[in-house]
Amino acid sequence: MSGTRNRERTYADSELKNRIPLDRSDVNALDRRGAQWMTSPDFIKRASRKLLLHLRQLAIGVGFDPMVRYNLDGLELRLPLSHNLPLYRRSFPLYSSNVGRIAAAVAAKYRDIHVIDIGANIGDTVAIVRAQVNCPILCVEGDASVFEILRRNIARIPAVSLEYSFVGVASELTDVTLERHSGTARLVEGSQRSTEIVNIRRLCEILRDHPSFAQCKLLKIDTDGLDGAIIRSERDFLTKVCPVLFFEYDPDAYAPFERHWTDTFHTLEASGYQRLMLYENTGDYITTIDITARDVMEDFHHFYLGRASARYCDICAFHRSDSDLAESFRKSELKFFFSVRGSTARSRRVHTCG
Repeated sequence: MSGTRNRERTYADSELKNRIPLDRSDVNALDRRGAQWMTSPDFIKRASRKLLLHLRQLAIGVGFDPMVRYNLDGLELRLPLSHNLPLYRRSFPLYSSNVGRIAAAVAAKYRDIHVIDIGANIGDTVAIVRAQVNCPILCVEGDASVFEILRRNIARIPAVSLEYSFVGVASELTDVTLERHSGTARLVEGSQRSTEIVNIRRLCEILRDHPSFAQCKLLKIDTDGLDGAIIRSERDFLTKVCPVLFFEYDPDAYAPFERHWTDTFHTLEASGYQRLMLYENTGDYITTIDITARDVMEDFHHFYLGRASARYCDICAFHRSDSDLAESFRKSELKFFFSVRGSTARSRRVHTCG
């Protein structure tokens, strides 16, 4: 040990001897560079953003959560300060944008497209889809406080219908409680039922009140855990109507509501679904696989397993009758992301050269 300390001391001494001392002009130059950096617009912008985020957290922490305005794809939405959508979109500009491109692709094949949005939240999917396609949308939301915000946000938007309900089989959700976090709500297993009245209906029941959506061609599900249970409970609807299905796959959130992780995919395969397009939850396209590729599916399941919902994937599932749509949209997405990444890379090169 003493020899090691001696070697370390000798090395440190040699390093000190080899250092070139700075004269006063060097120090002044460093001071000027530091001052220029700290007064640059980029530094001020970043510092201001961090300060605002800190103030936001302090406000939310003491229960101050006012409504704020946020422009999403050309539509002004009102949302609580605690809602994380603006932060997600700032960090990941393509967050949730895929559902808009999917809607446009589906509309190109099916002119009379109707969209059902289960877990509509504040209406963000309405904004994203309507920026691409002018089509009727049925928004289904079961959280009373969020539903009221949704109702106000879409009040002036034509051809948008509302349904106040969670979707599922009520008899299978007898021991659940409502959990809210960062602008979203979900049903979770609880030791006692929620004191709030939770309205739960099957999709087929909801469609009896909204018959114009009975042949919807795009079904989007985002319920923070119940997506798989909803798919399994609506097998007859999926087999008959064959909509393009866009849903969230989070193994950790799914676990309380299914016996085995393959259950949902077995239901999809039995209903005639064949191609699955996988996206990161940030909106980035990953790959397209066949639903029969069990080893690949097991790989991506375990890739997202155990991440405590911090990372998961979105899946766009195509029925075998839409194999042409699946292939054309896959190619379209490859071109889209190549264009986005290529323009970003060129921008970085220009910035570096400058």
